[in-house]
Amino acid sequence: MADAFTYKAWPTRFHCGSENSHVQLINLTGPNNAQATAYSCSMNVDVDGEPQCYGPSNMRPIPRDSLQDAGWLSPAKNAEKLAAYEEEFPAAMERLKDLTAQLHAKDPAPDHATKIALEKEIHEVKKKLYKLNPYYAIKPEPVNSGRVFWKWYGVYAMTEQEARNRVSDDKIPGIPPRHPLLDVKPELCDVFGKYPVIQSKFEPGPGYYVSPISRGTNPNYKEWDQRYYLPANVVCSNDPVQPPYAALSSGLKSVAGVKLGDQVFAINRASGISLAFPFMDGAYGNKVAECSLSAFLQLGGKEKDRRHWDNSRFELLYLAFPNAQPPSQVLASFASADNADEFPVLMAFLAGTRGGADAVLKFKTWRESETPKPNPPHFDTIEAALQAAGFNT
Repeated sequence: MADAFTYKAWPTRFHCGSENSHVQLINLTGPNNAQATAYSCSMNVDVDGEPQCYGPSNMRPIPRDSLQDAGWLSPAKNAEKLAAYEEEFPAAMERLKDLTAQLHAKDPAPDHATKIALEKEIHEVKKKLYKLNPYYAIKPEPVNSGRVFWKWYGVYAMTEQEARNRVSDDKIPGIPPRHPLLDVKPELCDVFGKYPVIQSKFEPGPGYYVSPISRGTNPNYKEWDQRYYLPANVVCSNDPVQPPYAALSSGLKSVAGVKLGDQVFAINRASGISLAFPFMDGAYGNKVAECSLSAFLQLGGKEKDRRHWDNSRFELLYLAFPNAQPPSQVLASFASADNADEFPVLMAFLAGTRGGADAVLKFKTWRESETPKPNPPHFDTIEAALQAAGFNT
């Protein structure tokens, strides 16, 4: 069957938030070089890029996320890190120097077994040093290394000197060019001496911090302006304003071959609501299904409050498409496969798989069973959504 679609489960399981750490990924190939990676789980809501995502604790409405999720450590938590650093780091660094000297000794040089033992211990000591101070090996040394043990990553941050060097002109009559405004409270200064940038009165969330995502959409503005990360028609903080997007983890990028700008297609397995949207933000590790608040809401999710979402029973099937392939085009190619009738069956098995269960094994068992073969749960919903998106046999 030269024109059949094929499938292969990825050996490593991924995770979605803290609730599901056994998400199965299936790589799919089909006619016309069609490719996709399918997985099924809930959704981890990502509010990065929203004008009201992060801000001072006294901002109202309350920011949608806490500063801890942007990298910040409270003074009390930083003090705990500092105490451990001062107690243990000097001795660990001396131990590293001593072990390194032994490893590179010439007279006498260590034998092979000793070298392996030394390298193993050096590795363990470096792990301890990194745990005590993740920035100890960075060159040039961060300005606050050994005193501050965190850095900003969820807000746009810069040093005071960087802010003085940057300027933006909104080209509003009577309004002079402006520099970034920083929130220079001492407890907000990270290991690199950077402070969060505050949105100006010209931006959608004045007073909140600028919250970036990996891919900007409006080059008319500077990267430290919230409007750089928003569609051109966003002029106020009608919350949420960030369009549907997904975060692309390093693990999913490796497995699926997708890049920022590629599309993911999601189906709510209960309602059949579906939505295609791009990967616009980045993430690390083997994570999937981290998506914007607007994607969550448009797929039928419900908010509990500004920081909590009812996603525990919110289950979706996802198909990620590499190489800038439009979902409708790829699904049409899969629909032309000789075994196209089995495609929605496999997807339905995946949509119903949780924990350590194996959708591919269930599908193979189904194929080998006697006829008539009962369709898996969610089959009708999944098939209808796929057909509406372009899967027409």
